[in-house]
Amino acid sequence: MVTSLLITFLSMPDEFDKWKRLQDRQGITDKFVTKPRHAQRYRGPKPPSQARLEAQRDRIIFLVVMGILVTVAAIVVFGFIRSRTTG
Repeated sequence: MVTSLLITFLSMPDEFDKWKRLQDRQGITDKFVTKPRHAQRYRGPKPPSQARLEAQRDRIIFLVVMGILVTVAAIVVFGFIRSRTTG
């Protein structure tokens, strides 16, 4: 039982197996020559899309308008309640 578990544990692939294979390649002076082949991964952050920027602007405008409407409604309700109680 213990022997089979030990064999299973020892036969598991190493976590750094891929990294070791990159390091152990013979005859290559630059070990990480795969980077230029995958240049699209290393170009840096993408600029935000125009549609996303417009959606954010629309969302902000909507929230501001709704905030103004809620404020006006609260003032009107407060004024109505105050006029009913004092008059």
